[in-house]
Amino acid sequence: KESSSNVSPAAADVNNTVPTSDSAPTEESPSTNPQSSSQRRENGAFPRDWLRQLLLSHAHNHPNLPQNLQDKALVVAPMVDASDLPYRLLTRRYNTNLCFTPMIHARMFIEKEGYRRKFWRFHGMPKEDRPLIAQFCGHDKEVLYQAMKVVEDHVDGVDINCGCPQNIAKKGQYGAYLMEKDGGDCVVEIVRYLAPRLKVPVSVKLRILPSDGESAEPRFEDSMDLYRRLVD
Repeated sequence: KESSSNVSPAAADVNNTVPTSDSAPTEESPSTNPQSSSQRRENGAFPRDWLRQLLLSHAHNHPNLPQNLQDKALVVAPMVDASDLPYRLLTRRYNTNLCFTPMIHARMFIEKEGYRRKFWRFHGMPKEDRPLIAQFCGHDKEVLYQAMKVVEDHVDGVDINCGCPQNIAKKGQYGAYLMEKDGGDCVVEIVRYLAPRLKVPVSVKLRILPSDGESAEPRFEDSMDLYRRLVD
């Protein structure tokens, strides 16, 4: 399981959530994002309140949820080998109103049918599993794009994992490694490529940049600068 102190793309205060951002939708689980393409900026970014509007559009599925929480994200985070479909459906019974898939390796998703079936149904997920954000990892923007195109008509957003600090992530050139590669230019370029090409918001799971060796303190200011670049 992955646990980190990271900047979540689905924070509890959804008013401060800013995502950066051709298979046909099915009757089983069409995209339900309420934001129209006309509201997007030229760089693909959705309005600041995209997540709030999404949650409100699904509030009828949680009649027992207090009204003051209906536009707040009560999230099941992306958890390796945990946040799969049965677990997500179980948590939704207890008023979880936003779920992430487990981290999906983008290249394996598009190249290996068996791996893809582990995470994804041919016609998407059932309508009860919404709102849903699919999280992918990878460093090749075109591979990420191809993987996200497979799911974009059946989810409410896609997310890039830049939070995993494990050695396997660094070896595979994904996760927190991308935050430091080329001074952050790599992940910024990935987001700039994906956002205007996809129909749904693009978010990024992040963490605080580690010490650079000159100081024992994490690089808070450098982290904030990178976050701003991703939003812009």
